[in-house]
Amino acid sequence: MEIELQYRYSGDKPPLVPTELGHLPLAGSESVVMTDSYFDTEQLALRAARCALRVRTVDNRAGAELTWKGPSRRGRRAGKKRTELELPIDVFPAEGVELEALLRKHGLWKLVRECAGLPDEFRLSSIGRIRTERSRHTYADGLHVLELSWDRVQYPVGPDETRLELEVKSDPAERYLADADAFLRELFAPDLQPVERGKVRELCERLYPELVAA
Repeated sequence: MEIELQYRYSGDKPPLVPTELGHLPLAGSESVVMTDSYFDTEQLALRAARCALRVRTVDNRAGAELTWKGPSRRGRRAGKKRTELELPIDVFPAEGVELEALLRKHGLWKLVRECAGLPDEFRLSSIGRIRTERSRHTYADGLHVLELSWDRVQYPVGPDETRLELEVKSDPAERYLADADAFLRELFAPDLQPVERGKVRELCERLYPELVAA
């Protein structure tokens, strides 16, 4: 389960990283470059069901990661809450058929089909890739962990954008989001605004506007 808040940053100042956030101390930082390849049906049925299926590769790291994100709902205090399943894989699935084999092998095919209301047999295809330069910062106290990520996002078409994400992985840590949200909004105002759509929806809006509008 993930609970997250996303923002778009429009300022021209370098991103700042607080030493404390949500009353949690900074515990560690890392920088990575990621490529996310998203898969869906030809009619974008997963997007319409507010789900996402992606394969992520990270520069200078072997293997990849298959991630399924179920439909989102509002958290109790703040943020978007959804089921997230992550699976390390050895080989990147170049085609939808290879991805289907992986999903069936790990018992996820039925989950994807039922969440999106798809028939017994359907076809998945690659719908686009997003490249992200991410600076990730972890705040922790015991079992409570909060992640702050600054993302430089590059889409296949259109301008790049800078996003900021706040994320926790457990219900007990959800209460830290509201404090972190208030602090960041004040710190970066007026250049930090909540986003109306996630990255995969932004990708679809840019590449397939006729399908998204349908």
